[in-house]
Amino acid sequence: MSGMSGKGGVRGRRGASGKDGVSGKRGTRPGEKKIRAAALGIAATVLVVAGVIAALRLAGVSGQPPVKGSLEDYSWDQVKAISLLVREAESDEAALAIAQRYHLCAEDGSIDASQTKAVTLTTGESFDVRLIGLRDDTMEGGGTLGLTFCFAEPVTVQSMSSEKTNFGGWEYSYVRSYLSQSLLGLLPSELKDNITPAKKRTNNVGMSESPDAVSETADSLWLLSLAEVYGASGGETAPEGYLPDVGDLEGEQYELFSQQGANWEQGAGVMAGQGVLWLRSPSCTTNAGFALVGSDGMAAYGTPLESHGIVPAFCI
Repeated sequence: MSGMSGKGGVRGRRGASGKDGVSGKRGTRPGEKKIRAAALGIAATVLVVAGVIAALRLAGVSGQPPVKGSLEDYSWDQVKAISLLVREAESDEAALAIAQRYHLCAEDGSIDASQTKAVTLTTGESFDVRLIGLRDDTMEGGGTLGLTFCFAEPVTVQSMSSEKTNFGGWEYSYVRSYLSQSLLGLLPSELKDNITPAKKRTNNVGMSESPDAVSETADSLWLLSLAEVYGASGGETAPEGYLPDVGDLEGEQYELFSQQGANWEQGAGVMAGQGVLWLRSPSCTTNAGFALVGSDGMAAYGTPLESHGIVPAFCI
C-alpha cells in the first residue's frame, strides 16, 4: 500500500527499502499474509460457485446439485447435473474446478481411480463403474460431453463376433449389437435415462492399412479402443496388427489412463488384473483379430470367436 501524504509533506515511515523517507510500499504487518491468502481463497471459491451457477443456466438445470463426499453418494440424476456443469464450463480448468468441488477429482486435479459407483442390473447383478474422463467425448451432432465412465469389472464374457473374421470391424461386431440391444436394456432406468450416445471413431473395415477405414458410430455403450487405453503411436512396442496410421485415429487416451501412466510398455493401468478383456479395435494386418487387454495388462490380439470379458464405457 502506498504511503499517504500529510499536510506537512511525506510521511517519514521506514519502508521496505530500509531507508528513511519515502517508501514505495509499507512492510507487511503480522498476519496480513494469512488474511490476504484467505481473501484469495474466498475469491476463488466465489468464482467457482459463479461458474457453476452460470453453467447450470446454460445447461438448463434448475437448482445446484448438492455437494457430497464421493461418487457413490450421488444419484445418477445428480451425476447428470454435474456432468452438464462440466460440459458447459468455459474452459477445461473451470471444468476441473467443478469436478473437484463435487469430489470427483482429487485436490491435485487427478481422477480418483479408487472411487466407484455400484450399478445394479435388472437381473439383480451388481457391478462397479468408475470415472475415466472429463470432456473427453463428443455427442452425435457435435458438442462436448461432460463425464465418461467405464465399468471397473467385466459385466459378462462374450465372443467378439459370431464369425471367424473381423470384417466390418466394431460397427458390425456381435458385441456392439449385444451392448445396444441387450445390456442397455438391463441397466437401471435412472442410469439408462441419463446416458447420452457418444461419437466413437474406429476402423470399421477390419483388415486395412488405410486411414479411410476409420469412421464414426454413435454408441450409448461401447468398448474402449487401443489408443484410448494405451495412447497413440505404440511403435515397436505395439502388438503386431497395430498400425499407427489407422489405430491412432481411434480416439485419444482417456484422462485416467494418462494420469496412471498407462502405455504400450507399462500396461493398461486399472484395467490390468481383470482377466482378458476385449477392446473394439480390429487388427489392421489380419482379418481374424480384435484387440484385447491381456491378464497382465499388456495389449494383444485374439481371434473373434474367443470369449473374453466385456467392460463397457458410457457418457453421462
